[in-house]
Amino acid sequence: MRNFDSLIALMDKIYLEKAEIKKIKIAHKNFIFIFNYLLAKQVLVNKQDLFAKNEIIFNRIKPVTGNNGLVQMQGDISKEYRNCARPIFTSDTLEQNKVIISSIASDFVDKININQHLDVSSFITQIVLKTAFRMFLGLNIENVGFLGTKFLRLNELCGQRMMNFFCLPLWCPTANNLEIINLRNSIRQCIAEQILLTNTEEKNVVTLFKHSDYLIDQCMTFLFAGHETTASSITFTLLLLANYPHYQEQVYQGNDEFIKAIYKESLRLYPPAYMLVREVKHKNLFNGLELNPKDQIIIGVKQIHQREQYFYRPQEFIPERFLDKNKHEEFLPFGMGAKSCLGERLAYVEAVIILKIICQKFLIKNYDKPIECSQLITLHPKREQVVWLEKRLNMP
Repeated sequence: MRNFDSLIALMDKIYLEKAEIKKIKIAHKNFIFIFNYLLAKQVLVNKQDLFAKNEIIFNRIKPVTGNNGLVQMQGDISKEYRNCARPIFTSDTLEQNKVIISSIASDFVDKININQHLDVSSFITQIVLKTAFRMFLGLNIENVGFLGTKFLRLNELCGQRMMNFFCLPLWCPTANNLEIINLRNSIRQCIAEQILLTNTEEKNVVTLFKHSDYLIDQCMTFLFAGHETTASSITFTLLLLANYPHYQEQVYQGNDEFIKAIYKESLRLYPPAYMLVREVKHKNLFNGLELNPKDQIIIGVKQIHQREQYFYRPQEFIPERFLDKNKHEEFLPFGMGAKSCLGERLAYVEAVIILKIICQKFLIKNYDKPIECSQLITLHPKREQVVWLEKRLNMP
């Protein structure tokens, strides 16, 4: 288990055994893998006081989230900063951001040639990163490709660290560690330089946290969470639409409810937050297992989404399942409980707008290739997956 796929391979092996919870000792640590929704809910909601942020996992992603970014916080300071960030996600702010998203997405799509191949991940990353800069930092960045590449590379390297059971601390001057430090410092410097140009009364990260000692860390967290995960999920959705072209008509017609269902089904099959991690705080008995402080809890979101007891024909792409009146409580792409994603509503808004703008201008086609993904910090589509865009003759 020396490569970064080792934890993923172990999770898949346990899932194939149809286990709902399993405790495994690896070296000197206990890992408890959970693939049952009700048990996950116990950890994340009902008995959350018994569990804390997983220090091993979260320490390894600090270069991309900041040492004191919101995702790294817990307890009272986490509640304080989450409350401070809530104005970014109010209905009024979302309405303002709809205009921003639509303008930026339309500008990118209008520059696409009439008929061409498109590297979906690269294209969507540019749209979403530019949108994130504008919404969260109040900045208009014209050339974001280089920064997006840096974010993705930093995510990849930190993801490798996160997936390894054993890795050297960052102060050890290995080639990967030095690259991580250089990327982190370069991104932070770019952000620091750019936010000095911000002069707005908008409700964004810069204005809401301007007096915080952790302003740059909050910018890192919001840019990462607000662009990388959203870009990944929209990319997966477009790749699925290429494989299931009849659903493109629903998007073309502008049926927002159906577009949201399509996006939800994509999130079910390819959840960016494909696992949720916690650490045991206090000794307790959980579902018959004796848990001790520092035991590692791994909740397999992707595996829960693929259990037939929760979703019929779980391996198939069936957006209609999200049009029924069921609440689908087992659907966990944004987590649940006190640490659930603040940006859930914004993610749906952004996805619906971008998908609609693309599908109303183009038909998306591919060559029946399977969708490939990498499981790093988040579930991410592999690069250079190409689709063919064909201009619609009946554009609205």
